Amino acid sequence: MRMKRQKLSQRLGYFAVFMVLALQAVFAPLLTSSPAFAGRDLSDKFVASDIWFYDPGETCSGFSASHGGIVTILNGDNVAEKVWNWFASAGIATVSENPNVIAGIIGNLMTESGGGTFNLNPFVVSGYGYVGLFQAGGGRRDTLKKYFTEAGLDSLWGSSLSSVSETDIDKAVDVTLTDLVYEDDGSFMTFVNHLGDVDADTPEAYSDLFLVVVERAVGGDSPILDSGAKKLSDGGDYQGSENRRKHASEAHQAFARNSGGGSVTTIQDDTKVILCSGTSFAPGVIVSGGMTLEEAKAFMEPYRSITPRNYHESGGDILSTWHINDVGSCTSDLENCVAFVQYFICEYAQVCMGLGDGGGVVAQLLDANLGFIDGGNTPRPYAVFSRGGGEHGHTGVILGVDEERGKVIIGEAGCSASYDFSNAKEKELSEFQSSSYHYAYTDNLIGL
Repeated sequence: MRMKRQKLSQRLGYFAVFMVLALQAVFAPLLTSSPAFAGRDLSDKFVASDIWFYDPGETCSGFSASHGGIVTILNGDNVAEKVWNWFASAGIATVSENPNVIAGIIGNLMTESGGGTFNLNPFVVSGYGYVGLFQAGGGRRDTLKKYFTEAGLDSLWGSSLSSVSETDIDKAVDVTLTDLVYEDDGSFMTFVNHLGDVDADTPEAYSDLFLVVVERAVGGDSPILDSGAKKLSDGGDYQGSENRRKHASEAHQAFARNSGGGSVTTIQDDTKVILCSGTSFAPGVIVSGGMTLEEAKAFMEPYRSITPRNYHESGGDILSTWHINDVGSCTSDLENCVAFVQYFICEYAQVCMGLGDGGGVVAQLLDANLGFIDGGNTPRPYAVFSRGGGEHGHTGVILGVDEERGKVIIGEAGCSASYDFSNAKEKELSEFQSSSYHYAYTDNLIGL
């Protein structure tokens, strides 16, 4: 570990600047809830987020995972499983949905703090003074130790797992990984940004990348094999790269194909359902952090498939279920912008109520004092929007925000066009940031 300590000090300044810019540009639009450390609030991030995920046993039936496995929520029987659960539930695009990436990270942690086993120790202190799951040193060590102190864990440094309570282990995992992802020196964001550079979508390739970019354990006894990781390396050998790849494969084999049927751990106890990796087309399922256009189109299918589409038809129950009244000017009662919003807030926010003209929907939701939050003119995933007023007012739901591409993905309905109007569409973000749009955030109600 000596060489890693020497290399660390040379890079802190560069990555500190990079982290601030990268987090603002990338993570902010991907996550709909603040990390556990926002404002140094140490409340459980999963309880606070109440994240919804795909269910591989039901919702994802018929869909195949694209990354050679499924990201399930494990029992948490060891710390490696807790780490797996944390990343699977974090809502980090290209990480949380890919079991190969998570296994590559765990393979490194098994070498750093697990002695080659799944019994990772978030309290371990090495002979060189490195600490925690990813063996932080220098400024990274000082920051992590500060957060341990704030969490009331500072007295546990150097403890064995058997001497620490399950609650404190869970808290230490959350503190450490929150620090690594959001508060560290920017290396994790660099890792995320270069996931597409590896030779293959495998645990071993991501293990090499994590070792080079995040661990930076230069001066070891084995080479990096992945060419994408090599391009980012300092050259030469790294500490235990061969073993890290082996451990990454072991983690993937043990965790990726788990059925997800086990009980959840303390830090996972408010998770709703489980993420099915690589399933981009799950009908009617909320995706943490917002949806892609294809996910949004699939999300709309249950609404588009409701039959009959008029409440007065035989068997129609849309009036009693979603308060959707007769809309004589439309092809069906459901081909109406207000109808879709009523359906959405009833199904996903558990607020079932009648609404007026589309342009006044947001004001009506806010005035109802039922938990909607005034979002001003800023779009956010799963916010209800209103535009204009009178007979030309319109309403719908923001299903995704892609700031990098300057796009929003919306779900809407309307009778000014064909049945296909009740679908998801991609629009210009700048239009939806104008003063013509007003938003009611649903975070408190949907639980994201």
